[in-house]
Amino acid sequence: MWQRRDALQCVSIEIRPVTVLSRQYNNIYFLNMQTIGFSNNVFWGRYKNIYSWRLIKEIKRAGAKTVELIVDPLEFDSELKKLAPHLKEFKSVSFHLSGQYFYQNDLPTKRLLDKIRDYYYLVGARQAVIHPDRIKDWQVFNQYKMNWAIENMDSRKSDFQNPRAIGQLLKNLPNWGLVLDLNHCYDNDPTMKLAADFIRQFKKQIGEIHLSGYQNDQHHHALLYQTKQTILIDFCRRLKVPIIIESPIYQLTDLKKEFDYVVKNLK
Repeated sequence: MWQRRDALQCVSIEIRPVTVLSRQYNNIYFLNMQTIGFSNNVFWGRYKNIYSWRLIKEIKRAGAKTVELIVDPLEFDSELKKLAPHLKEFKSVSFHLSGQYFYQNDLPTKRLLDKIRDYYYLVGARQAVIHPDRIKDWQVFNQYKMNWAIENMDSRKSDFQNPRAIGQLLKNLPNWGLVLDLNHCYDNDPTMKLAADFIRQFKKQIGEIHLSGYQNDQHHHALLYQTKQTILIDFCRRLKVPIIIESPIYQLTDLKKEFDYVVKNLK
């Protein structure tokens, strides 16, 4: 049973206006400039507080124009509030919902989504992505006017790795978008034909790319500047949407090295 924390307190900052974009316009929104950033999850397990401005500021110093936050206001409510005023320094902010919960049409889920919605509008987020295998009842999301997206899964999951499975979901979710995780594509098919199939079938629905190097271990993610897997970066050119780098950061100097490697190979 989840425990509800205190209601979201007022934060005295400038609140960004939010427009819930129709999915068919997402690619046009970022047409002239491919925005590149990092997920704060790149620090997970190696840094104590992945929501500290000291760490997030290093993402910006590396050259990132966007950032994606793992949002879990039940566990990190105060940390998220402290970070909120600083996020206006990025061109855009997106959310990734926590994978430790199952989302269903019940009161605990609604309490969680209420907090996520409040934070979404507070910082002017552009979309929120969730792993489809964590959703038990899709109807609960209809109550929240946000840009929702699902993500294709890697080989460790039992489903949602291919266009057929994703297509069956999106057919019933006309207002949802897709985040294309190229690491997950490579994990399932190193030839990257799978990635090409995803792009061919869902180009209009794809609103963001997740990018990282691949290694065949329990983590599956690696630094691209070390693996030299430029085939993953090559597919980014086919979509003019924001790129969120998810490569694990072991030292803060890895941020700049990884960012520069991606930018160099996108040219």
